Amino acid sequence: MKKILCLFIMSVFAIPAFAITETDEMQKAELKYQKKIEKIKKKQQIKCLKHPETCTPAQDTKITLGVAQKNIKIGTSQDQVALALGSPNIVTTDSDGKETWIYDKVSSVTSYNSSGFGVGIILAGYAKDKENTQSSQKTLTIVIKFDKTKKVESFQYHMSSF
Repeated sequence: MKKILCLFIMSVFAIPAFAITETDEMQKAELKYQKKIEKIKKKQQIKCLKHPETCTPAQDTKITLGVAQKNIKIGTSQDQVALALGSPNIVTTDSDGKETWIYDKVSSVTSYNSSGFGVGIILAGYAKDKENTQSSQKTLTIVIKFDKTKKVESFQYHMSSF
């Protein structure tokens, strides 16, 4: 009877003690993991401070014809293209079954220039202004086709401004 009672008491108290130990170990592992992540982020920040040209995130990269010509070559991997240009606007498959990425960007620039003459007295005034507004738009379309090994097989681009 004493053995059964001891086994019963041990089983009732041992399981929660095991569960607490397991949870504590998981929390310690999680903290250790978080510290490693913070350490890696700090190293990356230091690296980016020393060499900012190597750490520009894709979403901050402005797609220009020069960036495309510099980074996209025959044989470039999809990962390298995504790092250089960011996410494509359209991903499709052509008639030959080749994966095709299309980047289609439009930018608008409006400049406003005002020059004039103004005379004013406390509640009465006179002003004559000359205003000049100019606007222009540019488009850039890049079409990249990948072979079966996910490497650039061909790419084309078209740029216009008006």
